[in-house]
Amino acid sequence: MNTLRGGRGMDAETVFLFVKDTFTEHHHFELEPRHLTDVVTEAAGPSGFSCGKTPNHKMFFDKTRPFTKTWIHTVFNYGAEWSFWHDVSEISKFSRDSYVSNGRYNNDMNEDKTTFSSHEIPTFETWWNMLGAPKLDKVMPVCYSGFFAVRARNMVDVAPALLRMQTMLERGNNIIEGHYAERSFAALFLPRLPSNVTDQILCLSNGVRHCEYTRGYCGTLYGCRNEC
Repeated sequence: MNTLRGGRGMDAETVFLFVKDTFTEHHHFELEPRHLTDVVTEAAGPSGFSCGKTPNHKMFFDKTRPFTKTWIHTVFNYGAEWSFWHDVSEISKFSRDSYVSNGRYNNDMNEDKTTFSSHEIPTFETWWNMLGAPKLDKVMPVCYSGFFAVRARNMVDVAPALLRMQTMLERGNNIIEGHYAERSFAALFLPRLPSNVTDQILCLSNGVRHCEYTRGYCGTLYGCRNEC
């Protein structure tokens, strides 16, 4: 987070690469890693941002427990590719009561579940409003797993929101705020799309994954129609 804040002291075209220290452990089985060179090269381009992992619905289906709501939803929509774009009205509802990591810190970070939730920030919508970031449109990008590259200029543009984020993340380690932050970076760093483009993205999508079926990826748009 200090690096995010420090973007203002760097050349505007400098590209920062962010990865978790669990980067080599592929425990986000629903996500497909991209090559580091591709991620950095894309972030050096016009958008100034690139996501390091992309959703893969097939990988998710193979690992999901049978006959759960998520499993059934995936069965009936199998073959419908998941999107980087999310329905804001749905992801705004995102929240969870606890989290058990599948990675390196499975034992260390899951001991104290009493401090995970926050009554002050019950949903992603509340979190976003507290960041003081620009109001979201109908569609927003989400980059999961904390693996992304971003140009310094893009960070400087949202520095006040990043400072507020740092303060809120200081509450603890395994906390709901970390999951809110994970879902915020792409929307903070990417340039906004024109409203007619977001309308078209929604129109061309076959559907959205609802929070009641899948907490982790709720709001994800999937599938693509040939025309609106």
